Amino acid sequence: MTVDAGLNSNTLHQGCFETMLGLGGKIPLLHHHFSRLQRGLDLLSWHCPLNLNRETVINWFKQEVDDSDSNHWRLKLSVQRTNDDLTWSITKEPTSHPSVPFTLRSVQLTHQHNTVHEQLCKLSDRVMYNSALKLAQSHGADDGLLINQEGFVSESCIAGILLVKNDRFFTPDVLSGGLRGVGLEVVKPLLISNLIPLKERSLTLDTVLEADSVWLVNALRGPFPVASIDGNPVKFSAQWHQVITELYWDRIQSLMKEETD
Repeated sequence: MTVDAGLNSNTLHQGCFETMLGLGGKIPLLHHHFSRLQRGLDLLSWHCPLNLNRETVINWFKQEVDDSDSNHWRLKLSVQRTNDDLTWSITKEPTSHPSVPFTLRSVQLTHQHNTVHEQLCKLSDRVMYNSALKLAQSHGADDGLLINQEGFVSESCIAGILLVKNDRFFTPDVLSGGLRGVGLEVVKPLLISNLIPLKERSLTLDTVLEADSVWLVNALRGPFPVASIDGNPVKFSAQWHQVITELYWDRIQSLMKEETD
């Protein structure tokens, strides 16, 4: 299956956005998301809209839910150009963790889908990602595994890739063209600080299939396992899954506590 990575829409470079986790009346990774949002604005040569800052977003969310709310919320913060004006908006909807591991279908990209600078932010144009996801789902998969034009694994349509082999962790490197996801950017230093080997490198599909365990990672769900790729089963390490999920969610809880303190 192939998708033209050169696909674009009328919204190309007309905005950027962040998809964030809201939990317990807080947005634990807001600092990370605002840093990436600013990189998007810098890439577009846009200034930050008036009244858009971390405090206004926090206050908005506190008006929507209270600290006793136990739901996981998907928050989408967008900046767009309307005529000559820059505006921002934020929406929320409930989200849930996958109840079972994800199945993936590999999707070959025909061109480079993100420049080095575009990897650092999320632009509004998602036609290529949406097309790849729709194609994968039409073949019965939960998500698409994007393969760049050089044959290396890049990312999924909704998350970054993390795998373990012989007790060493790997993620696709910058040459893969994948977005630098907030979820993975949280996981990486947690592994390193706990003396767990981690390396970014070019990964073939065969390398991923031969791993001892594979996860998708994004800021909403943290690490969640992959069950199969193109119908081929992927091994699962319950021990390592417990390690990385505890590291991730313990970090989320500590950030929420810091915000309270």
